[in-house]
Amino acid sequence: MQSKPKPLNVMIIEEDHMLSSSMKNMLKKMGFEDSRIHKAPNLAVFRTLVSKYTFYLIVCRYSIKDKPIGRKYLYLYRECERFSYDCSFVFLSDKATGGSRREIEELFPDSILEIPFNYNEFKPLINESLMKRKILSAVYREIDKGHFKRAIEICEQLSKKNNIWWIDLYKVIIECYISQKKYKLAIKTLNDLRTKDTSEWPLIKLIELNSVLGNEEEVLALAHEFEVLGYPEHPIVSEVTAHQSILDSDIKKALELIKKIVLRYPHLIDATVNLAYLYIAFDDYRKAYAFMSKVDYDLILNEQQFFAVEEVKTFLEIMLDSKRGNPYDSRALGPKLTKIMNLDGKQVDDLKLTKRLYQIVRDITTRNPVCAAKRIQEMYSKTQLPHRKLLLMAVAYHLGFTDELTGWLDSETERLSEVRHINAAVTITLCRKLYELKDQKLEKIGKATELEEQGRVLESLAILSKEIPSLITHHSNFVNAMIKYKLSIDDDINMLTSQFKSSIAVVFKNLQRQDPNHPKLTNIKKVQGMVLSKLEIEKRKAQSQQRARG
Repeated sequence: MQSKPKPLNVMIIEEDHMLSSSMKNMLKKMGFEDSRIHKAPNLAVFRTLVSKYTFYLIVCRYSIKDKPIGRKYLYLYRECERFSYDCSFVFLSDKATGGSRREIEELFPDSILEIPFNYNEFKPLINESLMKRKILSAVYREIDKGHFKRAIEICEQLSKKNNIWWIDLYKVIIECYISQKKYKLAIKTLNDLRTKDTSEWPLIKLIELNSVLGNEEEVLALAHEFEVLGYPEHPIVSEVTAHQSILDSDIKKALELIKKIVLRYPHLIDATVNLAYLYIAFDDYRKAYAFMSKVDYDLILNEQQFFAVEEVKTFLEIMLDSKRGNPYDSRALGPKLTKIMNLDGKQVDDLKLTKRLYQIVRDITTRNPVCAAKRIQEMYSKTQLPHRKLLLMAVAYHLGFTDELTGWLDSETERLSEVRHINAAVTITLCRKLYELKDQKLEKIGKATELEEQGRVLESLAILSKEIPSLITHHSNFVNAMIKYKLSIDDDINMLTSQFKSSIAVVFKNLQRQDPNHPKLTNIKKVQGMVLSKLEIEKRKAQSQQRARG
């Protein structure tokens, strides 16, 4: 007698039409209704389906073309509004297309099905997965109600039956203890579990938990034990070692460790961003950009990661162009902003803040850095994105807002010093770099005062215009001085020429913003030609005098 169709939604996430059709036929044979079995050959179809239906079973290919794309599907499903504890998530693993079983197990799917397979392998695995999910969903509902004791009792009773997925029940027990902040019980359970389970999971969880609790000595001891036991490299263990290297001020060692993680686990986007930050701390913008450019957008999990990748890359492009002496093409900001504005993010800043940030970046890259400190302060206080705080610090440094920058660096360093995590350690490293750059800027500003006292007014004003470009008065005073004062033999002609070109462009842009037909615009162009001619004459004089002395 044929079984009655099950009125439950199922999704097959698979690009290969033949394989997805084969699985659909197997599911129909198991009793699932044809119209309830949905195929999702790509991310767009997946998003549509999870927004319309509640699913009972999802079968998903883990790796496609060597990309662990399954991670993204699982993450998005767990974050979607129709997520259900009743849904069993099964990964398809194919060694030919990448993705080790160990990698997949770290995500805690309900089951893993190896390709190739037949119906006799498919059916029992799916049934076992559904049964497991049915029990686990009941346990998670008890947890949601705050009935932790009841959840633990269910798990303990079931674990005694020696079923093939008893380890998952222990994971729930540990989750219960952590939710109740019963960390000692969680650690004791994990240590007990290590005597029964030879896999690396209990040890990795102990490292994670002790790291959160700030038990640094225990974390290092466990990480060392992990390595001694001969387990394959794990990103968490590598991050622990990198974190300790930063604490020991061995930033180069930390950089190499994180680089290793990124090369081996390219799907770890946060690790790639951290690597870029460390390269920035070493002034190696080229390598930072090289790694950021390799980020596969298909592997970005959420809007926050997308923003970080896009905006850190943009910062690096601007810095690289600046170092090459080329102006950044600000027209590239338009498409970037459009892409971001089209996102419907829940974890990101409001769109007004984003627009203001991009406007300031556009102004800076088009030689119009005049800006009030209040604008930057407001954005810094409102942004929820850690990478934007760092970018706004860089903007404050460039514009010469040293008081604001000092305050932000102090508070951020103090806050992060209490956080025992690699992300915090890397951010503190960048903060130290910014402290160093800020002190250098203040020294140059102090030098400007000394030069003024020595009567070298032009060079003094040039330095102020360069180091505090946010004030229009610095630029206009410098331009007026270049018209009024005669050049001295001691003046740095190259520096004056470079800064004059920048400052007169700023003055021009500001007048143009006030009134595109401002009468002074024509005069400015004449003044520019006159002063540049004067500078060129002085440059030739200096060169001929140098040749005569040589």
